[in-house]
Amino acid sequence: MDDVEGSTLLADIASIFGADEDKLWSETVVSRLAELRPSVYGPWAEQESKAMAAQLAATLKPYGVRTGQVWGTDSATGKGANRRGITRDDITGAITDGD
Repeated sequence: MDDVEGSTLLADIASIFGADEDKLWSETVVSRLAELRPSVYGPWAEQESKAMAAQLAATLKPYGVRTGQVWGTDSATGKGANRRGITRDDITGAITDGD
């Protein structure tokens, strides 16, 4: 799964962060990856939220990226909450370490 049409998982994740986003919930990452490359990540997004988070955590582990509690706002309700997620710095750090 590392190579996806000339791209990598880490590069795909880096590309789905908005300019003003420093951290994202795991289920947001998975949903955005599924939008980016439905044929590759689509099945991940068909899982329930906890399974999405577990899938992402397991996939990132070989790259030394760990998921942790991150604060975010639910776009549907507008309420803030802590959920499992990742930071942009962790992804860019893993990309740099891999180069």
